Amino acid sequence: MVIKETEPASLCGVTIGEVVWCKLTTGNIGHGRIVLIHPKNKEGPAMTIFDEFSGAYRVSLISSITEGDKSKINKLAKARAKRAQKESKK
Repeated sequence: MVIKETEPASLCGVTIGEVVWCKLTTGNIGHGRIVLIHPKNKEGPAMTIFDEFSGAYRVSLISSITEGDKSKINKLAKARAKRAQKESKK
């Protein structure tokens, strides 16, 4: 992925490449690595993460970052195992 020079590498205390837990707009919890930061989002500064639960890119407000959710760690491990199993079948 090519990052444009106009996109900041860090904002509001978060940096591209950092792994975070956050609340998604769907109400679910997301966990993943920050791949883009969007400083001019109309709702407030936002970020794009690669969500490990869904295996897809998700956009969330930076203000929605939460502490690690211990109740979701088993679910995360299952999601990782399921994705690894799918990839090994290819």
